[in-house]
Amino acid sequence: VGNLVLCGAFSVETCYFRSHLLETETLHQLLGRGLAQAGDTIMPNVIIERDLKVLLAEGGPLDQLIPRQSALRVVAHPGSAEFMEGGAVELEQLASPSPGAMPSTRILVAVGPEAGWAEPSELQMLGAAGFRCVTAGPRILRSDVAVCTLL
Repeated sequence: VGNLVLCGAFSVETCYFRSHLLETETLHQLLGRGLAQAGDTIMPNVIIERDLKVLLAEGGPLDQLIPRQSALRVVAHPGSAEFMEGGAVELEQLASPSPGAMPSTRILVAVGPEAGWAEPSELQMLGAAGFRCVTAGPRILRSDVAVCTLL
C-alpha cells in the first residue's frame, strides 16, 4: 500500500476529522504498528480530504496523487453495479493472470464508511472519476474486513 486516502462521505460524521487518531504523530504510530505486524517497512503516504467531491474532481487531489490512466480504480459497495456503467466485476477477475505474476497496473480501491456510499450521488461521483464496481461476493462486509479482503 503506497497511499492511504481518508475522505469524508455523506454518512461520515464531521467530528471524525477532529479525532486525535488523525493527528500526524498518532497516525504514524498506528501505521507503524500495522507495518510491524505485516512485516513491512514502507510507510504509506497519508492524505486526508474531508470533501469527497473535492477529492474526486477532475485534476483534483486524487488525480494529482494517482492519475486516472496510471491505476485501475475500483469501488466496492453492495448493489453499486446498478448506479455505475459496466456493471460489477468479480474480485477474482482482477487477479493476476497466472500464479506469481505481478499485475501490470496499480489498483486504487475505494472502500466506503460502515453505512456505505450514498446512493446514487457518491457512487455516480466515483463512476465519473473512473472507478469501476467490484464485488467480493454476496455478503456485506464491515469496512475493516472489506479492506483486508480487497487488498
